[in-house]
Amino acid sequence: MRRCAHLVNANVETLLFELPQGRRSEWQCEQALDGLKKLEPSPIASPAKVTYIQAANYDQHLERLRECDW
Repeated sequence: MRRCAHLVNANVETLLFELPQGRRSEWQCEQALDGLKKLEPSPIASPAKVTYIQAANYDQHLERLRECDW
């Protein structure tokens, strides 16, 4: 998760993939993103930067990998 924080601090939109666990995986990603805002010191320069991270999983969003800039 901290690696995602480094990317968003550089204004890079990030797609965070979780292993498929049904609806629960999206909830876990969202919970982890909320946790980033609460860390002291925060790895994210601004809480608003969390919006640069989008949660995804391999069952529902695999096609989104085509959009990624590797």
